[in-house]
Amino acid sequence: MVRGAVSRIRDYQRVRITGEPLLLVSSQAVEAVILALAELLDNAARHSSPSTHVQVAFTTGHNGVTIVIEDAGIGLTPEERARVTARLSGQAPVLLTQMPNPPRFGISVTGVLAARYGFRVSADQESVYGGVRAVVYLPNDRLATPAARQTQPSPPSAAPAPQAAPAVASQAPVPAERPGGLPQRRRRARHAAEPVRPRQPPMQSPTEAGTLGAFARGRRAAQDHRSTPTASPADEGNTTR
Repeated sequence: MVRGAVSRIRDYQRVRITGEPLLLVSSQAVEAVILALAELLDNAARHSSPSTHVQVAFTTGHNGVTIVIEDAGIGLTPEERARVTARLSGQAPVLLTQMPNPPRFGISVTGVLAARYGFRVSADQESVYGGVRAVVYLPNDRLATPAARQTQPSPPSAAPAPQAAPAVASQAPVPAERPGGLPQRRRRARHAAEPVRPRQPPMQSPTEAGTLGAFARGRRAAQDHRSTPTASPADEGNTTR
């Protein structure tokens, strides 16, 4: 919040922030608070020496948080301090006839924002450096702590994405590494023993079957002819007598 206001002024490098608490401003008043702090920081930097710093400190109380801005500038006279305090209250009417020359509307706008969004701004004290001390008070109803934000119901989580089906391992043999680093294939184990079928003799063509049959018949006929006794010529003569 304060750092957002520091980023909007020209002399942002001269601002020193100490003891910033871990508190957040409610969304309704955050922009108004940033604009008011930016106006106070810019006034402190413009009305002080460029060699000095603008100090920002925090005080956390029971009812809210106080932001103190101190500079080492020229300060304010009692009449100027009373006029600035009235304009920062947001209750006094803004009259163009009472504006300084040239007119400056930053302090009046800061008072209007404070009265409209429920925080208080004052500059009725002198800083410890002899300049101006501006105080911004934020009550608890203008704050939102991180713990309070965590207690809000969280949005429903998205449905988990469907998990992909596990990939089926390939049944191909996986090459293993030998001690020398060369791959070695392994045979895949059979899941079930296949029945061994008897080998049948190859079928013969009709031509081969007839040739073999004729050869077998001729061989048997030759064997029968050898085993039959033959008659000699003498026997034939005897028989004719």
